[in-house]
Amino acid sequence: MKMRLIDVDRDQQATGSHSWTVQERGIRTGFRNAATGAIIAACAFVLPSASFGAEPSPAGKVDTLVIDVATAPASLDPAIACNLEDIGLLSDLYLTLVKYKQNPAKDGVISEDQGEIVPFLAKDWTVSDDGKTYTFHLNEGFTFPSGKPVTAAAVKYSWDRAVKLGSCGNYFLGGGKSKSPLQSVETPDDHTVVVHLSERANNLLPALTAVNTGILDESVLSQQGSTPEEANQWLATHAAGSGPYLLSAYEPGEKAVLVANDNFAGTKPLTKNVEINIIPSDASLLLRARNGASDVTIGLSKQAVASLKDDKRVRIVNTPAAQWTKFTLPTTLAPFDNVKVREALSYAVPYKDILDKVVYGYGSLYFGPYPPQFAAYNPAIGAPRVEDIEKAKRLLDEAGVQLPVTLKVYVRSGQNDQEQVATILQSAWKPLGIDLDISILGPSEYQTAISGEEADYALVGTDGPSVINPEWLLEYDYTSNPEANELLKKAAAEPDAKARQAIWDQIATIWQGDVPRLNLYAQDYIAVLNERVSQYSFGQNDKLLHLWAKN
Repeated sequence: MKMRLIDVDRDQQATGSHSWTVQERGIRTGFRNAATGAIIAACAFVLPSASFGAEPSPAGKVDTLVIDVATAPASLDPAIACNLEDIGLLSDLYLTLVKYKQNPAKDGVISEDQGEIVPFLAKDWTVSDDGKTYTFHLNEGFTFPSGKPVTAAAVKYSWDRAVKLGSCGNYFLGGGKSKSPLQSVETPDDHTVVVHLSERANNLLPALTAVNTGILDESVLSQQGSTPEEANQWLATHAAGSGPYLLSAYEPGEKAVLVANDNFAGTKPLTKNVEINIIPSDASLLLRARNGASDVTIGLSKQAVASLKDDKRVRIVNTPAAQWTKFTLPTTLAPFDNVKVREALSYAVPYKDILDKVVYGYGSLYFGPYPPQFAAYNPAIGAPRVEDIEKAKRLLDEAGVQLPVTLKVYVRSGQNDQEQVATILQSAWKPLGIDLDISILGPSEYQTAISGEEADYALVGTDGPSVINPEWLLEYDYTSNPEANELLKKAAAEPDAKARQAIWDQIATIWQGDVPRLNLYAQDYIAVLNERVSQYSFGQNDKLLHLWAKN
């Protein structure tokens, strides 16, 4: 087995994404404009208020919540962050215009309702009959820590900046469409924001719940250098928002400390301080969860989680989520540009081994673009594919490719389950003549590796749409098939749910024949809570740490 662990300097952070779909290839252009400076800033930065000595963990203090996570954020800039975990960690640092409704706590767990959007910074809004103009009226009373009010001008500044950077913030402001329909943002007064689109964007309101569209304090950024580039570098490791929490200290790749924003006009945090420890090691995460050093642990391998089932000191909260582990193929690189090769690999996946050795009951198998947590999922179409090595060999023979071939595979450090998946596939595919050269990369090294114009590598990672519907997913995840693209346009304009579902089924069937990537299994989102934790919340994008509490 050939596995290469690149142990990069953990002080280094760069802006980055988690995949290289059509959406994200465009985003990478924006990343290259900011990444180099972000790495420099991250290497050099430690806030004066940071104090990370050998003090005992404050896990026992009621006013401090200790959270251990496995994956370091690629950037703290809300306009740059793309990975769901990164977005979640930033969600309480910035105001957005709207948010999802939170369901009442059930057994101490709060979940979000993606079917209902409620006011946040915006107190109300109207949408024109043609769906091309949104008018938001802002609440008064929200202020930045600098004392400046959060006004329509701050919204416009933040959004104009995100559009210019061209990363995930820009994508969200375009309503998740591959070609952004955003034409302009106007501010007729301090408390009114008017958004003009070139065409209807069905997912614009859901997109505006994401921290990627969060509002920044221009006065703070203007103090960080004489150019926008210097401000961008600073924001990669700092915060300039006005959410329920403020960033008190940050040591890239190691730790973040949040403190409650005492002047926040919305729901106040239930815990005064939050300490977030970044610990890629699965063994270390597990040990700290067992001995009570952490209040909440996120990112444990499912095998490690399963080992805690009988531990009375912790509680496992596993939420079926619209997230999955995938093997992303370089479909423009020979021989993977041959559909028969991709189909062969889909039959050469040892699904049962992955289910038994990686998933441990915290997920399910399926095959297609939509996981079972999507309303559009049709079990008659999306049933799991069954391993069939002989069929895989026949398909490779029919493809007429010369074997063996070597394929570079990248896994982001801290994605412990994905490392296991990569080694299982490496072992299974070697006899077929597909040699996987696996590299486990730290955040900055990972970003550098995937930032080229052409993809000559595969990725094993976790994915999932910020907005849980097929239109949002397909706009970025499956754009290589013209027939599917035309059907997507038709579905977006179809008002009848039954007719729309028929189109989603057609696209799923095309996807299966095309095999653009291998979606290996749908997975639960898992948090391990210490017995001290009395309330916890979960959302596809948002962590909503201000709703977490402990006794």
